[in-house]
Amino acid sequence: MEQSRSIMKLQLNPTGVVEDTMDYDEMVIGAINWENLNQLAHLFYESYHNTVDDEGEMPAEWEQELEHLRDGKYGSVLYDLSFNLYAA
Repeated sequence: MEQSRSIMKLQLNPTGVVEDTMDYDEMVIGAINWENLNQLAHLFYESYHNTVDDEGEMPAEWEQELEHLRDGKYGSVLYDLSFNLYAA
């Protein structure tokens, strides 16, 4: 059987604007703060809202998902690979 090949093309359109003037010297990498899930849930909501990955989750649903993550529903959290980037 002869294999066929398809040429696929994808044009990506940005869903947001990144400030090119951001000063990365003022950024701090820190561990996930499980005590502040509400704020982290809002960050997830803002990150995914109106993107191709948006499934209509509201901040309260993101908070519940983060609780499941924290509690091990999806397996162990890899803390060496999980962090937040904070503006100092």
